[in-house]
Amino acid sequence: MSDVGNYIEIRKIGPEDEADWRACFRAFWAHFDRNLDADLYDLAWQRLSSGTEGMYAIGAFADGQLIGIANVVFHRSFSAEGFDHYLQHLFVVLHARRRGVGRQLIEYIYTLVQHDGGHRVYWNTPADNPAAIALYEEVASFTGFRLYRKEFLRNR
Repeated sequence: MSDVGNYIEIRKIGPEDEADWRACFRAFWAHFDRNLDADLYDLAWQRLSSGTEGMYAIGAFADGQLIGIANVVFHRSFSAEGFDHYLQHLFVVLHARRRGVGRQLIEYIYTLVQHDGGHRVYWNTPADNPAAIALYEEVASFTGFRLYRKEFLRNR
């Protein structure tokens, strides 16, 4: 498929989307020259599909084909009543990039969060990704914060 078509359906990922979600999630990691062990993809799907882990995924579909995903983790905050939603992964297949798919995924998440009385949506991105940064500066505010982390268990 070389075109994304005129109509993009945005909806939550369901059990029927497992194989396509896995393919997009693998492509996300491949984009960063990484690959997870198969058991970690299994674990991610198990957590996502359980409905009890504070996670959900949104998919963008063109002509029934999954062309983008947004994986979200929601959690409580010390400073607000509503949940915070962390957009952990946003991925659009290569042929559908720069056509508004990422924006539609983000805006769908905004709608869900507002409907559920959520507090905020937040994410981070590599500093060397100007296309993503350009989009993010249109749909959100840069906070000026840097991301720090200390890893203890290495993802395989």
